[in-house]
Amino acid sequence: MIFLVDYNLDGYALVLLGILTKRGWLKLLSIDFVNFKEAGLSMDGSDRIV
Repeated sequence: MIFLVDYNLDGYALVLLGILTKRGWLKLLSIDFVNFKEAGLSMDGSDRIV
């Protein structure tokens, strides 16, 4: 599963990823968090465009 993370939620995504890792969920599920920059999207792009 790939989750697109908005720029103002980057910190929360890291915390969630840490919790999922610590509890062993990443051994069961394939989860990736991708931010706008990694996806090649503009940080100020509108929600309709994204």
